[in-house]
Amino acid sequence: PPDTIKDMCLFFIVDDNILGKTKTIELKPNGGSIEVTKGNLIEYIHLMADYRLNRQSKVSFRTFAEGFYSVISPECSVCLVTRSSRVLLSGTVSEIDVEDLKNNTVLLRRLLSRASRYPSLLGGGGGDE
Repeated sequence: PPDTIKDMCLFFIVDDNILGKTKTIELKPNGGSIEVTKGNLIEYIHLMADYRLNRQSKVSFRTFAEGFYSVISPECSVCLVTRSSRVLLSGTVSEIDVEDLKNNTVLLRRLLSRASRYPSLLGGGGGDE
């Protein structure tokens, strides 16, 4: 396995499946020509996390919100209290078990396993800046 960032051939882009078609998304302007190095790794991680956690879900959330507001008007949705909202959205009033969520979240486990395979990502050897 590669043990330097440069060996991983990463750029500031992400390939995403949008409506059944693979589309390359630039994480920053001209991202397809900016290679990830030790010097810009933190920026890459930040931009990738922002994309995965915020930008990628924007279309799905907008679609969900349109459907939700087609059933319950925005004015009436204010009347829903937290408990009612939780039942409406998740089907239960029980609290979210954060530990269970952590134990069953594939993304976190995948990132941690990759970090152990590429020690240079976390500050060990390899001058590839």
